Amino acid sequence: MKYFIILFSVFFVFSCSTSKKASIYGGDYKVSKELNSFLSRFELATNEHNETLLLSLLDKKYKKEHFNNLQKEDREHFFREFFCGKDIKTRQYVCPAFNEVISISFISIFQTDNGNYKVTYAITTTYEELEFIREITVKTVNDVVVFGITGALY
Repeated sequence: MKYFIILFSVFFVFSCSTSKKASIYGGDYKVSKELNSFLSRFELATNEHNETLLLSLLDKKYKKEHFNNLQKEDREHFFREFFCGKDIKTRQYVCPAFNEVISISFISIFQTDNGNYKVTYAITTTYEELEFIREITVKTVNDVVVFGITGALY
């Protein structure tokens, strides 16, 4: 009986620590609840054009290098470059303005060899639909897992 309780407890802990992320093309991806929450906040920030929330979700190193240093905190230029992606029909690289982004939809996510994640979204803009591939970094700070999103992976 004691072993049953221990096995049940272990199973319960592991089953509670993951959730499913549904793809727009069908199928589910198992991810941690924390990662799922991070992705949901990113999608919300994008769909609502919430620049402040979006900036808070960026990988800290990426934000410092690309937003603070390179773009001199020019939000419009930074977001235009951040939302670059490949047009699904023409396969050409397109960089829409943030206010041209209509919606973002999850496609897939995979863990890479370095422990980070590669996430793919479909972004519908005023003019086209884009494939949007980004890296989600995973870092541990004071025993807390911290996620951050970076720029294009093409």
